[in-house]
Amino acid sequence: NPGYLTAQRKLSMVLLEQYRVDEAIDFLRRIVDGEPADLQARFLLARTLLQRGRLGEAEREIAMLVRKEPTTPAVQELKAQVYVQRGRLDDGLAVYRRLAVENPGAKAPLQGYLRTLDIKRQQSDEVDMESYLWRSRG
Repeated sequence: NPGYLTAQRKLSMVLLEQYRVDEAIDFLRRIVDGEPADLQARFLLARTLLQRGRLGEAEREIAMLVRKEPTTPAVQELKAQVYVQRGRLDDGLAVYRRLAVENPGAKAPLQGYLRTLDIKRQQSDEVDMESYLWRSRG
């Protein structure tokens, strides 16, 4: 029932707004277990798991999203976030760079790119930030 799924997703959003994150994760998990094709709930679950640092679980959900929506920018951004959290900064930078080029008006990919670049700079003084920035412009 589509109306029921919409109500369930809304309830999960309310739980998140109330900072009842663990309850929201459990609720979202029940939604995607019962309706695996619900990509909105799966995306929200993946994003919430990622924010909680539950990378293994988030990666599984993101893999399902990538299979269904491989080119969706929001899904690709989640993938980049996993790379960054796993320490695969160059892979994360590559995804953010591609997203920034493909979606020039979008702020999130550029912000993600700059955050990742800053992490990389902090880890190594050898990073040439100017060269990274110019390469990302195409």
